[in-house]
Order: sequence, then C-alpha cells, then structure tokens
Amino acid sequence: MTRGTDANLAFVFTTPARPADAQPGARPAPELDRYERIRQEWEQATAGSRRLAIAADTELRRRHPHRKIEPLRSAEPAPASGAERQHPDLTPQQGSSETARMGDLTVQRQAFRAAMNEHQQPVPGEASSAARTPWRDAILQPPKPQITPSAEILQVAAEHDIEHEAGG
Repeated sequence: MTRGTDANLAFVFTTPARPADAQPGARPAPELDRYERIRQEWEQATAGSRRLAIAADTELRRRHPHRKIEPLRSAEPAPASGAERQHPDLTPQQGSSETARMGDLTVQRQAFRAAMNEHQQPVPGEASSAARTPWRDAILQPPKPQITPSAEILQVAAEHDIEHEAGG
C-alpha cells in the first residue's frame, strides 16, 4: 500500500511460486569459479619465483644435509586469544613494541623539528623570515554570496518551528 498519493493500491499475485532450484542434484556454485580463476592466475604469476625458491631450498638441503633449518614463519602477529580479545590493551608484547615504536617516532620528530628550525633561521641581509615564506600568509578571499532559501523552504521551516514550540 502507498500513502500520500492520489490512490491507495494493493496488489495480489496469484502465480504459484517457482522452486528455487528447478534441477535436482548437486552442481558447483558459480561463485567458486571466480576464486578458482584467481587462484590459477596467482599460480601462473608466481610459478617462476616459487620454482626458484624450491630449487634453492633443495640445493641448500643437498649441500648441508645435517644442518637444522627452521621452518618459515609468518610475519603477521599470532591470532589473539580470548583474553587478549577482551582486553587488547593489556598484551605485554604489544605494549613493549608500541613503546619502542613511540620512542623511535619521538626521536624522528625531534630531528625533523631541529631541521625545520635550522631552515627557519633568518638569513643575513633579509629583513625577516616572513619575507622568505610567503606561503604562510593567509589567502584573502571575497565572502561567499548569500543564498536566500525559496518560499517553500521558509514555510516548511516555519511549520517545523511551530510544531516544536507546541510540543516542547
């Protein structure tokens, strides 16, 4: 049903619903074709480098059969446990790495400020450093033109204000 128009209409469909899957039996989902295609493209794109890595690993193991080789590990952080998910700010490993990173950022920021201050020292013969940096001055622009709302908008706003005054 619709409201606010000239006519209120309701529609009833009497056609029986079709079954969602007219053909019985199992079929591969069409969405899986896309993922299979992406996987094949990845295999083709990385085939050369994967072959080289396998050959290098084989050669290393052939030359040094008694050497213990650590398995490769992901650089991604380990998945969070239940307690870590509930209290992510309490993980000690993250805190120590965050602290070290913050210290590094502080040192970098101080070095950058020192370089900027060195850059801003007045040059002999110039009246002031403002003469060298005109880009720091404000850009003056004329004021934006005043846009007057239409009569309909003013009427709706007035009605809205009257409703709020009556209700509150």
